[in-house]
Amino acid sequence: LGPHAACRTSEDSVRVRLEGGWQGVTLQSGAKAMLLRTAKGRWLLAVLPADRKLSWKKVRGMHGKATRMATEDEVREVTGCVPGAVPPIALAFPVATDTIIDETLPGTINFNCGLRTRSIQMSRTEYESVQNPCIADIVE
Repeated sequence: LGPHAACRTSEDSVRVRLEGGWQGVTLQSGAKAMLLRTAKGRWLLAVLPADRKLSWKKVRGMHGKATRMATEDEVREVTGCVPGAVPPIALAFPVATDTIIDETLPGTINFNCGLRTRSIQMSRTEYESVQNPCIADIVE
């Protein structure tokens, strides 16, 4: 879908997609992509339903206590995107990045595709076949 109004938040994205005629779009169907820096210095893209919150306790339990959110500058450098436009497909990033998705990610996902003014919808099955992420419980 696009071009459409620029979306900075998941709530904006739902509104714009519904206005664009997409069916069945909910906050839960949004694939929120959060760039993290692990305690070992690796980049990690955490992908979760947009209506859920990342569990820092769970993620730090898996990747170390020093795991943190990337800064806005780091997001631009690692992903090539501005914050709010980062897609859940780390294979497209210019810097090597691992991916972990929450097990509750729904069967159809919606996300910005590297621009805040363009959206993509795909099945979780298609997404997993492209990205091959680690699947775990990472939400509160």
